Amino acid sequence: GRAHSGEEGVAETDRLLPDLVLMDVQMPGMGGLAATRVIKARAHAPRVIVLTMHDSAEYREAADAAGANGFLSKLAFTTAISAMLPPA
Repeated sequence: GRAHSGEEGVAETDRLLPDLVLMDVQMPGMGGLAATRVIKARAHAPRVIVLTMHDSAEYREAADAAGANGFLSKLAFTTAISAMLPPA
């Protein structure tokens, strides 16, 4: 699934029942941290990994307070995924 706002992220999570959600912090409407709080409050909530361009202690603490299972900067995520892919 894919969502363009926090509200869509919550709705898609309810519809698809994924095991894992990759949540961007910066989203139109309801932000990613607020959407994470809503998702994690549900029974049988999936794991939520928060992704952001802002790799700071403040964002890490906010993601943890929202109930996220993990936090990654987009740079670290891109680097890790690229390392797993075979060369083009």
